[in-house]
Amino acid sequence: MKGPEFDLSQPLGGPRWGEGRRDARSGRMVGEGFLGDTTGSDAAATEIGRIVDRFLTSMRSSIGQVVDVLPIDAEVLAPVRDLARTVDTMLATGDVSALAGLADAVNAAGELLATRITGGYEVDEFGFDEHFHTHVWLPLWRPLFEHWFRVEVIGAENIPAEGAGLIVSNHAGVLPLDGMMTTVAVHDHAGRALRLLAADLAMTLPVSAPLARRAGATLACTADAPPRTRLLDALRADWERDLRADGHTGDVLARRLARGDLLRTSPELIVPFVDDAAGAHDYPDARRAACEETMFTVAGGAAVQSLLVALAARGLGSCWVGSTIFAADTTRRELGLPSTWRPLGAVAVGYPAEPVPPREPRPAGDAYMSVE
Repeated sequence: MKGPEFDLSQPLGGPRWGEGRRDARSGRMVGEGFLGDTTGSDAAATEIGRIVDRFLTSMRSSIGQVVDVLPIDAEVLAPVRDLARTVDTMLATGDVSALAGLADAVNAAGELLATRITGGYEVDEFGFDEHFHTHVWLPLWRPLFEHWFRVEVIGAENIPAEGAGLIVSNHAGVLPLDGMMTTVAVHDHAGRALRLLAADLAMTLPVSAPLARRAGATLACTADAPPRTRLLDALRADWERDLRADGHTGDVLARRLARGDLLRTSPELIVPFVDDAAGAHDYPDARRAACEETMFTVAGGAAVQSLLVALAARGLGSCWVGSTIFAADTTRRELGLPSTWRPLGAVAVGYPAEPVPPREPRPAGDAYMSVE
């Protein structure tokens, strides 16, 4: 490789720092170092040159190995690759100003490595690791997307920027390459992470299962349903069993079960509990033990009422439903809670669809009773 002012065809990194060829235009020596008028600092400069030489040579080798082995986003490591290729130039010219850029590139790649090593990333309840998905998984497939299949994306603007959405497509072949390409397309052109519906086999094999989970794949089964869905499905089964035992069928049964739909459709659902083991006195007789339980229940109810008032003060609508009280064991089982936790109903929370007018004050006589 030859440039207008230096020649890199000469051997580099030798012990004779300061030897090279003289540039015809500038009169300076280039190659392994520089020769010119001597000063009192030549010895120090020569030693610094040797140190920089050894450092850059070692850095070039190390960076090359890391870049070639690690499956990290090519965009993140591109500056490192580019600067690693210019190390010979730095050695030849003695210009180490690019070290600042190299340090920045190494820091960027180092942050990615540190995030993976130290666990500084979040994994949701289904195993989806967005950091892995963005910086490791997608870069593995992006070269196929861009250079092999050369995918053309049309209509990505129709994908909503937030909220739920369902993408349905045809699949051909055994390997889900089309699914991987769709994942890259949705991420790069719509800014969303596509959660693929995976085959059971992919979620059971020892190697593919953890990769699929981290990449966002899921199963169409109850086990992969959100906790709210699992809880409400189990509660509905309990309610239906009890209502059928009471003799309800047909439209009456359907209407009674439909009352729980509010808990499914509300933007947020709060399930309050009271923990009988958190400071409750253990009385030896049944009377006082029952009173202690009632006291905790009343205290929990007061807390729930305060929650409803606080939500209203912030412009939020809410509705308390007592259904979990009638299926306490089921509620605890589905949420994985200890037996001392007693559910106090459920609170559906959301913003009102339209402004709520203030309530008219009620006459005191309708709400209070005086005892003389």
